[in-house]
Amino acid sequence: MKVSTRGDYAARALLSLALHGTDQPTSVKEIAERTNLPQPYLEQILLAIKGAGLVRSKRGVGGGYVLARPPEQISLAEILAAVDGPLTTLPDQHDHCEGHCVLQEVWVGVSDEMGRYLAAHTLAELTTTRKALEARRAELAALRAAAQKAQAAAQRAAQARTDLIRDIDKKRDLNAQLSSELQTAQQKLQATLRDLANGAPSVEAAQLPLRPFRGALEWPVDGAVTRRFGHGSASNGIEIAASEGADAVAVHDGTVAFAGTFTGFGNLVILDHGAQTFSLYGDLLDIAVKKGARIEHGQPVGTAGPIPS
Repeated sequence: MKVSTRGDYAARALLSLALHGTDQPTSVKEIAERTNLPQPYLEQILLAIKGAGLVRSKRGVGGGYVLARPPEQISLAEILAAVDGPLTTLPDQHDHCEGHCVLQEVWVGVSDEMGRYLAAHTLAELTTTRKALEARRAELAALRAAAQKAQAAAQRAAQARTDLIRDIDKKRDLNAQLSSELQTAQQKLQATLRDLANGAPSVEAAQLPLRPFRGALEWPVDGAVTRRFGHGSASNGIEIAASEGADAVAVHDGTVAFAGTFTGFGNLVILDHGAQTFSLYGDLLDIAVKKGARIEHGQPVGTAGPIPS
């Protein structure tokens, strides 16, 4: 079936009036803007529809068109007939024309079927269908937006996981590097201590030997012990978290065998207590003694730094 331009425009204009159902007249200009139809042509079509009794008009300010009947009482068949006339024009009957009677029956059947189909579709039904389609479009748009949002969240989560793995790998590499550097520093310190013990001149004998006091020596600084004696990769000593700037004092009489910066231990002081026994004070904020100085028990050798030492 081919619908004329006049029939299509007429149906769209009346459907617009039904969709915006109101008792107030709608101007031709507003209908044209809603439907994107040419206004001059639409005016002619509305006059024809008015003549068929499907719309009413009001002149003057605030004038326009309203449906003359409820939408459920206006069918597509009536709208098309109002602007195009009967849906099918049957030829005049001619007797004794070969095949004429058979074909005429077909045309009548087509015309009746088309009329029944168009009559079954009213403006009310089309309005309901249009609103359902709009609701479906809105639902699909919301689902599409939700899917995009979920996809973006998944991408962010995947990126965060990748970043976390990368950060873990970096920290693992850094820890391995620091562990290796610390182990090297400890080995170097042990070598330094051996050199001090084997090559340094003998230290004056302290009034009291250190060995008998092992396990009963006072802490070099007041604070909480954060690491106790350990072996292997752990520090072969203790770490004490003290207030920054607090005095770090000698645990026993001795002579300063080393006072300076040492890789892995920051500012370091080594006291030689004789008989190849030493005490070490690392990660100091500053150093208060010099190499070769004689140190009394309880005498400050430096101040505690910001990290446990």
